[in-house]
Order: sequence, then structure tokens, then C-alpha cells
Amino acid sequence: MKNVTLHKWLCAVLLAGLAGCGNNLIGERKLVKILAEMHFADALLAEQSGAATSQRRDSTAIYAPIFAKYNVSPSQLYPSMMPYINNKEKMAILYDKVIRTLEKNEARYAQQLPAPQKEQTAQ
Repeated sequence: MKNVTLHKWLCAVLLAGLAGCGNNLIGERKLVKILAEMHFADALLAEQSGAATSQRRDSTAIYAPIFAKYNVSPSQLYPSMMPYINNKEKMAILYDKVIRTLEKNEARYAQQLPAPQKEQTAQ
């Protein structure tokens, strides 16, 4: 009887531990925002391609503030992406959302930029 109780207790602890593992996954909404910001950071880094080598930064250094902003760790990203990596349709839907997020951000940033001045033609 003691072994059965110990076995039940051990199973309960194990199941509680496994249930806690799922809590470390990043939700889809947050994942979309993180991926959009990561791709934006990659684009900014690519823009610096003409800059001196010493001025270029590794994209992983750029990702750290993104992870901090969303209160997640880089080690959560891969497990959170697994359901999408293993399913092309889910991945396509996820990246449609990422693209829409980037487009919304682009429009918002474009509104904040000063309007281009028209060139005056010589008369």
C-alpha cells in the first residue's frame, strides 16, 4: 500500500512538472510580435551593409532587447515554433500575421516621417 501511495505521489509530481513545461511556450500573439520585431531588426542590420565592419552588429545582440521587452528568453523561441515548423499550413498562417504586423508598423512609421519636399524646377 505504501508503494502505491508513493507511486501516485511520484506520478502527480511528474505530471505537475510536465504541465509546467507548457507554460514556458510563447503564445501566438506574442510570438507574432516578437518575430515581426526580429525581422525588422534583421532589416535594419542589412541596411548597415554599407557601413564599416566595426559598426555592424550581430543580430543576436539586437534580439536581446526584443526578448526582454516581451519578458521571454531565447530558449523559449524554438519550442514555441515547433508546432509551426512541423505544419506548413500553420507556418504560413503565422507568417501572414507577421507580414501584416510589419506592414502596419511600416505604415505607422511612414506617418511619423516628415513628408518629402518637392524638388523645385529651375525656370
